[in-house]
Amino acid sequence: MNIITMAMHQSTSTYDLLSAFEKDLSNGILHNYTAKKFGRCSEFSRWLTEDMLPLLSIEQSLDLYKSSGGRKTPQFKENSIEDIRDAIDFLLYDTIKLEGRFDECVSDIGAYKLLGASKEFVSYLLNLRDPSLFGIWNQSSERALKLLGWYTTNLRKGPWGIRYIDMLDLLHRVQSRFQLPNLSAVDQFNYWLTRFSPMATDVKSNTTKTSA
Repeated sequence: MNIITMAMHQSTSTYDLLSAFEKDLSNGILHNYTAKKFGRCSEFSRWLTEDMLPLLSIEQSLDLYKSSGGRKTPQFKENSIEDIRDAIDFLLYDTIKLEGRFDECVSDIGAYKLLGASKEFVSYLLNLRDPSLFGIWNQSSERALKLLGWYTTNLRKGPWGIRYIDMLDLLHRVQSRFQLPNLSAVDQFNYWLTRFSPMATDVKSNTTKTSA
């Protein structure tokens, strides 16, 4: 067991992560992140209803994209609003299984793959639709799972949709373990865990020592 792995295991057993997370939440450490990603979730959810989706504008789609954490805005702007509406409608309302919808929207050869859109944007839309069922798959979620020792190589192979199902199982595990209200809260927890938690501090400290 290397020094970083030892630090992670020690942190998991030593610190009350939930208490530390709630304290940092109350202190406003995550304010900017939470405001950007979830501050307009009620408004965004209304845009994504079946009745309102046909009226979605390019400006609104860009707001969704940027709030999701998308970083390829020039590419995303190349999509027509018709293609964006069609992709979102398919993702949220088609009757085929979730894994099939996710795959068609994320795979490079998917019929509903939008330019500049990745698993982060697609999973963010699903989370807006129902945060009790759908979690956000991004760098923070993968790094958090590695810190907790729950990451699996299944997330790196196979169809994107099957990988998302595996990710959802793990995100629900985080939710259950740390008694979080929904998968939006799990996303905030993952972001905090990888940047501000005692576990992240220990790993950064030990990484610095081993590279010195």
